[in-house]
Amino acid sequence: MREDERRGGRQRGAGRVMRTGSINRKYSAGYLLMLSITLLMFALSFVTTELLSARHRKTVDFLLELNSLFIDVENTNRAVYDYYLYLIPASGEEYTSASGTTRQALDALYERMGEEYSREVVDLCCMVDTFLTQSQQLIGQLSALRSAGSVEDNASIARLYAKTQDTISYINQSFQEAYTQQLTQVQRTQEQNDRMQTALSGFLMGMLVLALLVCLFFYRRVVIGITGAVNRLTDFAAKVTKEPASQEHIQLDTGDELSVLAGAFNEMLDTIHAQMNQIQTDSQMREQLQRVEMENLRISAALQSSQLRLLQSRINPHFLFNTLNMITQTAHMEDAEETAQLMEATAEFLRYNLGKVTKAVTLADEIENTRSYVYIQKCRFGERIRFDFEIDQSCADLQTPCMILQPLVENSISHGVGSMIEGGRVTVRLYRQGEGETCLEVEDNGVGISAQQLEQLRASFAPHSQGNEHIGLQNVYQRLWLYFGDGMRLELHSRPGCTLVRIRLRRGAGENKHGEEAVACHNTP
Repeated sequence: MREDERRGGRQRGAGRVMRTGSINRKYSAGYLLMLSITLLMFALSFVTTELLSARHRKTVDFLLELNSLFIDVENTNRAVYDYYLYLIPASGEEYTSASGTTRQALDALYERMGEEYSREVVDLCCMVDTFLTQSQQLIGQLSALRSAGSVEDNASIARLYAKTQDTISYINQSFQEAYTQQLTQVQRTQEQNDRMQTALSGFLMGMLVLALLVCLFFYRRVVIGITGAVNRLTDFAAKVTKEPASQEHIQLDTGDELSVLAGAFNEMLDTIHAQMNQIQTDSQMREQLQRVEMENLRISAALQSSQLRLLQSRINPHFLFNTLNMITQTAHMEDAEETAQLMEATAEFLRYNLGKVTKAVTLADEIENTRSYVYIQKCRFGERIRFDFEIDQSCADLQTPCMILQPLVENSISHGVGSMIEGGRVTVRLYRQGEGETCLEVEDNGVGISAQQLEQLRASFAPHSQGNEHIGLQNVYQRLWLYFGDGMRLELHSRPGCTLVRIRLRRGAGENKHGEEAVACHNTP
């Protein structure tokens, strides 16, 4: 009772360890903390870098837009100058394209002023707008003058052109002021970015130091503790392996699965001691039981061997073979050839039984012996019964006890097709199935076997059941079982118009399981 309570307490303690202080939780907490610090450092660095880059790109883009506007104004003024001097249509088209580009750049700059106001930039935009208006008027008047075909100087056109050039001068001056102001702004932004980058570097360095401290703490508190406990368990296991009789237990207070494992080691050691004591107590009884079992096996083997010899002695007709030899010689002397052939077939059949009944034969020998028997039956039944042989010669070298096939064919004739006036058929098949399994079948189209008789026949297939006085299914089954053991199966199926006996044999089974019986069959004189 106390032992059960102690084991229950260990199991409950193991459950608490798995819920609160498991190795998985310890490692998960450490890795989660380090991962959080790493992600925080990465996120902060990424966000700050993106923010500084965005501010820098914004100021630089503003400078580029200012410069682009100034270049567009210069291109527009060059087109105005060419058209004013030469009135070339290509110059007018160039002005139209350049002024459109300038207007687009100006509109973009006006939109930026809605987000970031600058007085110098606003003044510059107003001057550019004035220039575009003046140049448009000038180009319109020059186009009208060209259409009229007059090339004389026009004072109003000259004054308007002078105004556009004055505006260009103001634009140049205003552009220098705006550009200088924006460069100053870029410099201030860069200085702010540098300060923020320095602060970020310091913060990241602090976070890195914190991560190293966390790793050091995790290594000292978790990793070293676990590895030390594992080393103690390893040394304890090695000691128990060398000295299994040791009564020493291991104590671990790590509060995780290793504590449970240590308790399991201690319980295993207690179980080993108990089993060793039990083995020592029961050793004499085990030896006595083994001697009894060996004696039983010897008696069983002797009984099986005697059964095999008894079954084989029932098929040894010396006197009938000698009588048939005498009748065969008399038939030859009287020129009765058909009778002589019949007697020769019968004598050959009996010679096979007489010479090999106590020896192992091949399936090829069994088939040839059955052919002799079939010839005798053909002489008796004529065309009433047809005999077919479907033989796979690759299976015919398998060794079996003598007289296992002919009794099956005899049963098919006696109980199946023998009473039929015509159309009787008996088929013998030999084929291979699966890995190392040989099948031998005898099938007839006779009246069949009733269900009750079929059950009785199947029930009689038992290794130690007593045989009848004739060579039948029970005799065949017992001799095959004595030779092949579990490597043999006999199947019996029947219905009106069809009865099938199938024997499944596995090559080598007789030698492996019933070696004594197989040797007795091979060597019995």
